[in-house]
Amino acid sequence: IAALVAACGQKSAPKNDERVLNPDNCDSLEGVSREDLAIREKLAYASESPIKDNQCHNCNLYLPPANGRKCGGCMLFKGPVLPGGYCTYWAPKI
Repeated sequence: IAALVAACGQKSAPKNDERVLNPDNCDSLEGVSREDLAIREKLAYASESPIKDNQCHNCNLYLPPANGRKCGGCMLFKGPVLPGGYCTYWAPKI
């Protein structure tokens, strides 16, 4: 019972479709708010990682593409995220 009560207070990770506004065009930032664009910029998101071993696909915050979609997402900001991308908040998968 304690585990059920504890789980009720936890937020689930956002679904990828909720984070990626245009999941079929990974270059499109259409529909991404100014606030989320600012967050992407502040986190220095790049579509290609400058660090070979630190890429979005092996980041704990990455949301893989859902249901045959092309673009993944991130728990930190909205918009498309490429598997080979990178940002300063990269965190290894645990």
